[in-house]
Amino acid sequence: MIRISRIYGGGGGGEDRISALLNCVLVEILSGLPSTKGAIRTGTLSKRWEHLWTLLPTLIFKQNGDYHDFVSFVDKTLTQRRLLKLKTFEVYTIYDARFESQVRNWIHQYFFTGSCFTDLKLSGCMFNPTGEINWKNLRSLCISDGNLHEDLIRNILFGSP
Repeated sequence: MIRISRIYGGGGGGEDRISALLNCVLVEILSGLPSTKGAIRTGTLSKRWEHLWTLLPTLIFKQNGDYHDFVSFVDKTLTQRRLLKLKTFEVYTIYDARFESQVRNWIHQYFFTGSCFTDLKLSGCMFNPTGEINWKNLRSLCISDGNLHEDLIRNILFGSP
């Protein structure tokens, strides 16, 4: 939980100290939250905070409750996020075949064409990209509990330095 109270400078009235911080500092504060949902909720604090979460270099989604609501939330969030460099994209959920097309869309939208990735750690993922992989900045790759066929390995090698 984040608590923000108004602290005024000596001039009487004016902006609180937190609101006076640069966006990059506020985004750093939001990056410390355990999930993207928490960062989005801070948008209710003020107009200035409303869209700060879209600048986050980290997206972390954790399923807590209904799978359909979770999938809808992730879909909506990815649609609203600005396309900036993404350092971390994490999804913690139990796989449900009913939502396979949405999950595949998340992976293709941010993962296989995410040329800003430098370090990838993948666990328990199913890989079946239909297009080209573009990891031009990749420095390290760790895959565990995954099944990679020969064509996919070739695609990874050609799409990486």
